[in-house]
Amino acid sequence: MRRFIVFLVVLMLFFPLASCMQIAEEQTTNPPTTTEQPTQTSATSVSNEETNARESAIERFRISAKAILLYEYYNDEDALQLELYYDKEKERGIGIFYGTGVYEHEGIVGFQVGAAEKAVWKDHKFLITTEYHDDVSYAAVLPGYEEQWAYNKQGKPTEFHVTIQWEDEEAPLDRSRVTWHYRKDGTLWKKDSFVNTDGWRGSERFYYDAKERPIYVNAYYTAGYVEDYYIYGGDSEAPSYRLTLVHALGPAYADEFVKY
Repeated sequence: MRRFIVFLVVLMLFFPLASCMQIAEEQTTNPPTTTEQPTQTSATSVSNEETNARESAIERFRISAKAILLYEYYNDEDALQLELYYDKEKERGIGIFYGTGVYEHEGIVGFQVGAAEKAVWKDHKFLITTEYHDDVSYAAVLPGYEEQWAYNKQGKPTEFHVTIQWEDEEAPLDRSRVTWHYRKDGTLWKKDSFVNTDGWRGSERFYYDAKERPIYVNAYYTAGYVEDYYIYGGDSEAPSYRLTLVHALGPAYADEFVKY
């Protein structure tokens, strides 16, 4: 009887061991495969929370079934930051902002987007002006006006700086400063623009893609931040739309939606 019990114990210990050995052998023969996920348009990178928020926003705003995903933006950390669903026929849609980074406190926000207003596109990437500060005057009639430029070896601008000198001030006052940043291959990466104004978009940072097209702008003003999202159709050099969001004292909301 004792020998039979010992035999059962050994048998019970042997089966788990044999099972583990079989699993290990299968994993060695057929190792698990991994699939590299796209960084910009992968649905698998969207969490359940984001999916539920999207469905809730679509249902709440009752947008047309013809609304398509017109645009999505992923930030530098490959996190989904913005989606825009739009019905071009009815000219209405919704945007969904997924709070990330400095906007994490806002959480996931849905907002309506109406008909796009007509606007004229002008490429500002190598200009000292921007889309919002195109009327800034650097006329030499300003007291103590001094202008300085700097260029890289390829002849592209790297810095523009203007100072003025008021009679009652000891040191020169920065009027404007624009700095261009380039990638290793020489293409434009960022443009930082500072204009000494009352605070509306006094400083702006433009981001460009590999084709040197503006894709995103983050601007500061006294009440918060402003974001511009440039939407392109295919390989067009000029954007088709621009969506502007404002982050002030509350959740993000659409301030402008224009069509070029």
